[in-house]
Amino acid sequence: MAHMNRTGNDYLADFVSLKEITGIVKQVNELWKKEDYSIGLFGKIAYDVLKKSELHKEKLIENVLKKTAQAKLLPPQLSMERNFGYPPITLYAGDKFIIDIYFWVDPHTAVHNHSFTGAWVLLQGASLHNKFTFKAGSTYGGISTGKLSLESSELIKNGDINIIKPDSELIHQVWHLSCPSVSLVIRTAINSKLRIYFPNLEVLSPEYLSKTTIKKVHLMQFLAESAHPLEKSFIANSLKNSDDFNSFWLLHKYFGFTKNISKIHEIIKLSGQNYPWQADLIELFQSSHQVNLDLRSIRDEGARLFCALLFSTLDTEQIVKIIKEYAPDRSPLETATNWIGRLEKSGLISFSQNKNIAPVLKFLHEAGKLGLHQTTQSAAVN
Repeated sequence: MAHMNRTGNDYLADFVSLKEITGIVKQVNELWKKEDYSIGLFGKIAYDVLKKSELHKEKLIENVLKKTAQAKLLPPQLSMERNFGYPPITLYAGDKFIIDIYFWVDPHTAVHNHSFTGAWVLLQGASLHNKFTFKAGSTYGGISTGKLSLESSELIKNGDINIIKPDSELIHQVWHLSCPSVSLVIRTAINSKLRIYFPNLEVLSPEYLSKTTIKKVHLMQFLAESAHPLEKSFIANSLKNSDDFNSFWLLHKYFGFTKNISKIHEIIKLSGQNYPWQADLIELFQSSHQVNLDLRSIRDEGARLFCALLFSTLDTEQIVKIIKEYAPDRSPLETATNWIGRLEKSGLISFSQNKNIAPVLKFLHEAGKLGLHQTTQSAAVN
């Protein structure tokens, strides 16, 4: 990150300083300095400062939008793309730590770790927070095979704060139930590598793709969308001249463009490659192929929670617990069936091909047997 020989405070001044942010910057600097800038203690320091600040009670979101519109010069932006947040805005870019605010419309993030430490607070909305562990097997360049396991799920609300731990200390996914949702993070600079997780794979983030591969992806999309006669040979030749990491994301992005598993098989065969992680990637494509759902088009908070529970593959007890917490005045069975009816009526989801519905159907069945349809107080579903 280029700072042009200026300090973070200079950039904050250019941003027409927000009192909420200047206060946080001062507190974090003072507390971290006392700990000799220990990376291991930064997450707890950031957590404590956010807890004391109670930013969710302030008009921070409104002020950020107003000041951004007025600003002639923003701090150096950590990301100019919308690959995390929709969009992300860097509010403070110091030499030792950064403050970002994220606006969310998409309902969820990929399962990921972090290349930094810090803490984040939910400023607006409600979310489902899933934590995972990954037991790695063999490693091939930037790809590891293994097993991803869900460890816990919890609802989080305005003002809830979580510490961010680096690398495999925190592997998580956040489902943004409200549309929009807004979160703020205080974090260190990048200390390690960001990884994305799938059921049987751990892969370096596509942000590390070479510029050459990125251009190949752009051409690949053009060839796929125009049904160009050189489409398959171009991708096959690209695979021949790429390592495992770049090949994985070429195939992953190509499937995103085409949703055609047969073409994936044809191209791999044409390339002459035989990847050790190939079967896991094909299984991932086949699984996603069975889900007829446009997640982004779902704006209803309760329906988003249902989809989050559906895709998180929680057991019955966990589903019951979370639905009760979300809608305490109505039975979990009544709430879930209401969500299903609303989703199917809207035409946004079909369950006939979705194997992930099994744990939810099991929940509905067991909830009925347990008498969880009984309710003593009626209330509208959120």
